[in-house]
Amino acid sequence: MPASANYGNASIFNPRLNEESDFSLHIKPFITSNGDSLYTEVYIVRESASNISEASLFLAAVEALVQYNAPNGEDEHHNVFHESYLDVTGQSVTLPTDVGDSVMVSGWVSISEDWESDEMYAMAILQDDNKSVLQAESSEGTTLGTIESSGDGLGYGDFELNALKLFPNPTSDRLIIESDVALQQIEVFDLLGQRVMTETANASFVQLEMHDLSSGKYLVRMIDEEGNTTMSSIIKQ
Repeated sequence: MPASANYGNASIFNPRLNEESDFSLHIKPFITSNGDSLYTEVYIVRESASNISEASLFLAAVEALVQYNAPNGEDEHHNVFHESYLDVTGQSVTLPTDVGDSVMVSGWVSISEDWESDEMYAMAILQDDNKSVLQAESSEGTTLGTIESSGDGLGYGDFELNALKLFPNPTSDRLIIESDVALQQIEVFDLLGQRVMTETANASFVQLEMHDLSSGKYLVRMIDEEGNTTMSSIIKQ
């Protein structure tokens, strides 16, 4: 569908009924272990052959229901878009070439104190160069927990909040991580989703030297020896 289409007219969808897209989207959002950030992975899977090799991905944090007494008298507002994970103009993505293959795009946003975490979900829209929608999908809420390693990378496991400690937070130079399991690898991402640090650990007690990083908020991704991943956010002073 072109961006200029009148989406208020349901009949524009009639020619598209029973059509299948060349791509499917699988969205996995979850709240970081300290509860202040929403991290989301989008898996773009090629379902059929086509000549489309590049696209733009839009990813937004959405609240299913907002209770707010607006000036027009309405006090319930549904599917409220709060913030974009990626560039508001869309992030360029090189699409998988072979049927069945996938690529993953991730992003994170800070959770506002005004948001209801249990009402949050993520919505993704994939567009081609002509702004036509290739696929759109939304998640089913969010998960507080670990991303559990599985064949397709889409599974989720449980996470015990007392099993992991990151301190001091905020930190000015050194971050200490304690876990009840050995951590295989630790990655640090900035607000733009760029990886700024990678540490191979193989230990349950890890010290990260943070003094070279600029002040701001960062996301710490911790992967154990079984491939399970947990996220937490920190502040570098």
